[in-house]
Amino acid sequence: MRARAFLIVLVATAVAVGAATAGGFAPTLPAAPAAAVDIPYDFEIDVATGIPAPAPGLPTCSAPDADSVLTCTVTGEISTGWGGSQYLTGALRQPSTGRSGSLAAHCQWAGNFRATARVTSSLSVELTALSGSLRQWCNWEVSVGTSVIAGSMYGGGSLALAGPASAAYTGTLNVSVAGGTGEFAGLVGGGSFTHRQDVPLSLGGYARSLAAARSEPSRLHLSLHKGKPIALVVAPSARLSAQTDAGLRVVSVPGSSCAATAQEGARRVSLGPVRDGDRDGLVVVVPRLRPKLAPGRWAIAVTCTYRVGGTTATALARVAVTVS
Repeated sequence: MRARAFLIVLVATAVAVGAATAGGFAPTLPAAPAAAVDIPYDFEIDVATGIPAPAPGLPTCSAPDADSVLTCTVTGEISTGWGGSQYLTGALRQPSTGRSGSLAAHCQWAGNFRATARVTSSLSVELTALSGSLRQWCNWEVSVGTSVIAGSMYGGGSLALAGPASAAYTGTLNVSVAGGTGEFAGLVGGGSFTHRQDVPLSLGGYARSLAAARSEPSRLHLSLHKGKPIALVVAPSARLSAQTDAGLRVVSVPGSSCAATAQEGARRVSLGPVRDGDRDGLVVVVPRLRPKLAPGRWAIAVTCTYRVGGTTATALARVAVTVS
């Protein structure tokens, strides 16, 4: 898949983070101070990897028409699977300064699609209709030189027909910024991300990959202001069952060291300390929560320790989880 240009624009309008999509996460940001001064940055990103390829089932086809053309329908999934994830990565540049850097996002996708195509006797495939609905959630970081800013984003997206042999994905995500280091130290905020990406599609048993669409650049709009770095609990969601078992994942300042405890009535469980060894702002406190927590309503508290400007400080995040 060809790399696509991403434009990151940090704008001067504060954006509130919305409620979680089903199965995703909804980090909550504190309101910006009334006197906050927004700090703009403009980046472009060429994406190297991203959304997983659609996985189609076997096509269902009508009888051939007078010209021996079949009309075939294919349904399938676009998913990283329960607990699965993959990276969305890209090379970053700042046009105003010529500086370079990188984007890395640890993402999950879940959704399905439906495609209709005309198939000739020579197995020429022409896509005539395509639709799909997805959820996407990511922990992300942007690195410029030795400076890093980290956060999370989540939301919904869709797969649509872009031509007789092309498909494109568009996702609209809410963004939270937990904090950063170097020139980003002491900056927090929120925003929105429009993720546009070409998607190759194979029509099941015909195994004919359709060409990728020429999509518009993606855009990330952020509003940053001075504030204390925070910890965001990005998983699990409010309910945890055998089908939705997930680990406890936290986004904070890159290089944070976090510890978590869970309490339900008189019961108290230590979920252990974990350091962000990859310095990507993502801390996985435990890979799977449900085996450690009995059924009930648990209050989970996460404390992250970080160093900014030579000073050690802490960020606290809390989440309530019902285990069934």
